[in-house]
Amino acid sequence: MFPRVLMSAVLISCGLMSVMVRAAEPTHRTLIETKDISNLAVSPDGRTVAYRVEQASLARNSYDSIWYIQPVDGSQRPLVVADGGVPIRGVAGLSVTEPPVWSLDGQGIFFRALMDGRISVWWADRGGHQSRRLTPENADVLSFTLSPDGRYLRYQSGPDLALLAGAEAAEAEQGILIDQTTVPGQGLFRSAHVNERPTTQKQSGWAGRQSLLAVSEVRVLDLVTGTTDDPSVVSSVAEPTKRSAGLSVIVSGGGVAEVRRMGADPQLLDPPCQEVVYIRDGHEAAANWREGRTCEDGEIASLLPLRQASQIAFTVTSYREGLSQSLKVWDIKSGQIRTVRKGEGLLAGSRSPNTPCVAGEAALVCVSSAATAPPRLVAIDLTSGRETVLADPNADTRNAYGEAVLLNWSGASGRVYSGWYLKSPSPRSPLMIAYNSCPGFLRGAAGDEWPLAVFAAQGISALCINRPFGYPRDPKVRYGYGLDAVEGAIRHLSKRGDIDPHRVGMGGLSFGSEVVMWTLMKSDLIAAASVSSPMTSPLAYTLRSLQGDDYWRELKASWGLDAPEVSSDAWKVISPALNIDEITEPLLLQMPEQEYWGALEYYIPMRNQRAPTELYAFPFAPHNKVQPRQKLAVYARNLDWFRFWLADYEDPDPHKADQYARWRVLKARRAVPEPAQ
Repeated sequence: MFPRVLMSAVLISCGLMSVMVRAAEPTHRTLIETKDISNLAVSPDGRTVAYRVEQASLARNSYDSIWYIQPVDGSQRPLVVADGGVPIRGVAGLSVTEPPVWSLDGQGIFFRALMDGRISVWWADRGGHQSRRLTPENADVLSFTLSPDGRYLRYQSGPDLALLAGAEAAEAEQGILIDQTTVPGQGLFRSAHVNERPTTQKQSGWAGRQSLLAVSEVRVLDLVTGTTDDPSVVSSVAEPTKRSAGLSVIVSGGGVAEVRRMGADPQLLDPPCQEVVYIRDGHEAAANWREGRTCEDGEIASLLPLRQASQIAFTVTSYREGLSQSLKVWDIKSGQIRTVRKGEGLLAGSRSPNTPCVAGEAALVCVSSAATAPPRLVAIDLTSGRETVLADPNADTRNAYGEAVLLNWSGASGRVYSGWYLKSPSPRSPLMIAYNSCPGFLRGAAGDEWPLAVFAAQGISALCINRPFGYPRDPKVRYGYGLDAVEGAIRHLSKRGDIDPHRVGMGGLSFGSEVVMWTLMKSDLIAAASVSSPMTSPLAYTLRSLQGDDYWRELKASWGLDAPEVSSDAWKVISPALNIDEITEPLLLQMPEQEYWGALEYYIPMRNQRAPTELYAFPFAPHNKVQPRQKLAVYARNLDWFRFWLADYEDPDPHKADQYARWRVLKARRAVPEPAQ
């Protein structure tokens, strides 16, 4: 069966149907331990949906995931069918989206799971009576498909884990060659956690990682006899039918529907104009879905073929509505497009707007979430649009996070921006801004590091700002949009009397971090800041040039930069390392160990000058921090940092005495006048 997290399974199962209870206020723990719903798949008869619930455990500093099945019509409670293991994660740390595969007879599901130190293909029967490992290798299964007749499982495995560990140890004993595969700034030996194992990583492409032994093997498992053969022996399953996914789908009744980018804008890396096209027998038809809106107002997030012939559903994400989604159905034969439901948040995912719903007989099953409404599973009737809640694993905290208000405002440029605003009860309060992307349940915004509902409950209003659709090639333009949005938001909220414009903080991950640094360098809007990712610098150029063409091409394409000695003026505009004197406000850096080195070229001079700054590095952390206790530390320190600098508040917890002693020194040093030159 699945004893590893049986108690967790029971707890989550109970949570699915628990009575809604109002919590006193949001906490770091409730945000971190929010249950996510993902990986939906409907049975062949369209009557049952399988899905996974994932939850962090601060007590064990790990995660649980549980597979459930439930009738699409909601006639029965969710049933636990299998332990899903520790969630498998991509290079950036995000949980991999990978729906299970139903057996052709609908009697169970196949899925990959990380358990007992390796990723295998597992089977679970729909009655919850049995789950078992199918692939015997001591290796991680990278992918799998089911043959059209349902008898054979074709899977691809990585290197044997014992051989991999031996190769890593041998390389360490013999000395590690520094070449284009070396990851700059990251430890050379087992310095990353991959699939719960300390692992040696090598560079692959611009931002990819791979293991020391980047080899794989394809095998075929006969599900009837239980024998495993080389795929060349079993020619009948050489090319099993793969499931369609993403923005290209096979339509019931024949043909293919896909989303295309329209036009070419030399100023944009990712033009926002899209169209849905149906293709069959060499002929094409396009859906006119915009309803008079401009390209910047809405973006197609996912496609889904319906069981009714020649019909597809698609979700549209609206920028002006704070990345809320509407669900539309296109009848290709008639050309009619109708809006089935319009949501106040995501209709297609816990965290990402690009996760599709799944189609049952007469309803779509979706994961619904909004800014202060944690994820739940819903069925949406295709005719009426009526929404029925199937499972609410976060019912006990659903009312804990206050109210988020959608804001639209204009910047000095005239461009309209959107964001979700959580107002503190305090009049003329400080303001905390998170910048990047704010779909679904906010938690800690993009990167999950700034617990916005907790900020609001503790007297600091919070605003999560969405970056516009489309990605300008010129970094000055895209950073300028961020600065324009921040300036406009501060002006708007100050004019309303909500906030004190002189007590504004700002945080961001990745691109959001870059906008924070740009705002610090180019304005005096921000009184304190926090970032979790570095911004490019000449030192980063030197180290990453070890990678060669992959790095140079991306640097030129995304930042317009050549070598510092070639494009010195452009580097001077963009890099914080060349604008140290412009960064004078308190800056907290909380970064993964594999990235923090990229900030040293500006952190060290700032630390040695007058700007208050601290840098924390988190061992084994990828781009998005994963370990629950690391996330808890980041949450707590970010809240403390901004309350200290924006509200002159110190937490009386004696365990934080050293922290505040350091910060008081930073504040006192900052107050001393500059010596005369």
